[in-house]
Amino acid sequence: MQKKSILLADNLSYQLGLERTLFQGIQVSIEAGDAFGKTLSHQRIALVGRNGVGKSTLLKILAGQINPSTGSVWQQGIVYYLPQISTIRQEINTGTVLNFLISISEEWWKIEEILQAQFHTNLDLSLPIGNLSGGELTKLFLAIGLSQQPNLLLLDEPTNHMDLPALESLRQFLLEFSGAYVIVSHKPFFLNQVTEVTWELTPGGVKVYGGNFSYYREQKQIELEVALRRREAACR
Repeated sequence: MQKKSILLADNLSYQLGLERTLFQGIQVSIEAGDAFGKTLSHQRIALVGRNGVGKSTLLKILAGQINPSTGSVWQQGIVYYLPQISTIRQEINTGTVLNFLISISEEWWKIEEILQAQFHTNLDLSLPIGNLSGGELTKLFLAIGLSQQPNLLLLDEPTNHMDLPALESLRQFLLEFSGAYVIVSHKPFFLNQVTEVTWELTPGGVKVYGGNFSYYREQKQIELEVALRRREAACR
């Protein structure tokens, strides 16, 4: 079956000031699922890389939140971006959960229904939204995203501040989601269960590995051993 791209990124780079380029040469594509709601290859993607390499920045560029220094992003369909919880807390107001939902959707009750059905979570709508835990906020904003019927989710560390039941709820949701997603997480055991492909972000671009985090780590070890043998041979 021919793949249908829902996002293409061409030659992306991002500069921090005049003297530092965070990353460059980014060429990636993401394809849609098929008509039966099943995902094709390259759809459940883990985005990994060392701290500070720009994973959050790349997600923001793919989501259209910020502009790249060079290059372009093409989108087909609905893309929903979930930032880190620390960012969400800075952006929400101090009203109640209900007032917040009313402010973002005329059919706010649909978000509550998605929250209950997908994440088995019932929130007290009279609570100040700032009183919600990190896990509750993550699930609430995922429900907000799902109400938009997205084709692609860009998830920046959604596993932060989640206990084991919440992680299991998120895992089940991702495995059943019919669209594509890119996820950043510092929990390798979680990435192993919900991703099929790994993107490694480096200053020089993105390298694609056709497997989950464990496969990626095995391939990196092989690459390291090959590099060491070449170095040893060159020194003889």
